[in-house]
Amino acid sequence: MRQKHKVLLLLESTARNDVEIHIPAFFHITPANVNDVKAMPEIPYEKEAVYIFDRGYNDFDSLYKIDLIEGTFVVRARSTLQFKQITWKRRLAKNIISDSIIKFVVYKSSKEYPVPLRNFTVTADKLNCSSNGSSSTFK
Repeated sequence: MRQKHKVLLLLESTARNDVEIHIPAFFHITPANVNDVKAMPEIPYEKEAVYIFDRGYNDFDSLYKIDLIEGTFVVRARSTLQFKQITWKRRLAKNIISDSIIKFVVYKSSKEYPVPLRNFTVTADKLNCSSNGSSSTFK
C-alpha cells in the first residue's frame, strides 16, 4: 500500500534543570511544514534559564529578547553568519578551536541584536566533527 501523506512531528520542549529531576516544563507541537522559528514566541522564557537551539533558530530579534530578560542561549551558528571579531582568546582548552566576542556587520542582524555575542567553535574528536555556535553568555 502506498502512503498518500508524509507526516513529521516537530516537538518543541524546554526542561527545567533541577539537580534531582529533569522535567519538561513546556511542549509545543507543530506540523512539519511550520518553520522552527515560528515556535519561538510560544516558549515561556524565564530569567536565568539556559536555552539551546539548533541553527534554524537564528532569529536574532527573538534571541535578543532572551538576553534582555537575563536568560542565556546557545545556538548553532549558520556558516553564512557575518560578523567582526572584537576580542578573542589565545589560550584555549583542548576541544575548543576558537572563542571570540563578536558584533554583527550586516545591518538587519546588528539592529535585531545590537550587543556583542560570544562565538565559538568546538570539536568532538571521537565523532570527528566540529560545530560553530553563538551564545549570549561571556562566562
